[in-house]
Amino acid sequence: MTIAAPEPKVELHSVGEQRVVLRGVSWEAYLQILDALPQSRSSRLTYDDGVLEITVPLEDHEFSGRLIECCIRTLVELMGLRIKTMGSTTMNYPQLKKGAEPDNAYYIQNQPLVRGRTVVFSQDPPPDLVVEVDITHTDIAKNQFYSSLGVPEFWRFNGKVWRIYQLQEGVYVEVEASPTFPQVPKERLYRFLEQAKVTFPRESGHSRRVDNQGECSDESKTPQNLYRRAKVRSSQDCESIWQTHQPSCPRNGADRKRPVQMGQTSPN
Repeated sequence: MTIAAPEPKVELHSVGEQRVVLRGVSWEAYLQILDALPQSRSSRLTYDDGVLEITVPLEDHEFSGRLIECCIRTLVELMGLRIKTMGSTTMNYPQLKKGAEPDNAYYIQNQPLVRGRTVVFSQDPPPDLVVEVDITHTDIAKNQFYSSLGVPEFWRFNGKVWRIYQLQEGVYVEVEASPTFPQVPKERLYRFLEQAKVTFPRESGHSRRVDNQGECSDESKTPQNLYRRAKVRSSQDCESIWQTHQPSCPRNGADRKRPVQMGQTSPN
């Protein structure tokens, strides 16, 4: 019998999120709240059979999430995989009374099944990989939550510890290497993350970035601007960082499919 991995314990870190938890919320009320909110918003909702958690990610949360996304996109690029990036798209499962807006979700193995169309989560397979950054305590048991949705692989990061879970016999088991990227042990992911923090530093006050025209400009230090900055530099910097730690990834030859450009998805 496979034993489910326990929910990770909360450690004392800097504040990464602000959360509000509402209990006794019906599925219909959750949908009404979801519909009343604007499409463009920073808050993210997670609904688990009566419990609604509203999360507002702060800088540490967003910065960590973007670096992990940079890591995933770089691995996809170097390994010649195809990807459909869902971002924080609302994933509703009315039959389970569950809904989520994760930090990131990706179709990789099942990309051909959802390529070129809108995903219907209640009918299509779940994303192959879901990423959640939880620096502060969450009232949602997310291991149980995403395992019940059938997500094959789940990454969690609390600001210090990076956990990789694989779905086995309906429950998550913590593993040391990603099933999607099996040749990449977790210690290499940590090294990538640490080097990326140096490459994409967070300065106080203002940051300077090089835009698409090669112009250098000052802008406020916001998660959105950090992300734009990372997207501009990621095709060079992220790949350079990863090659330092994983030189064996395929880059040329017949085994490499059409690459995914950094900051884009493959045709979907």
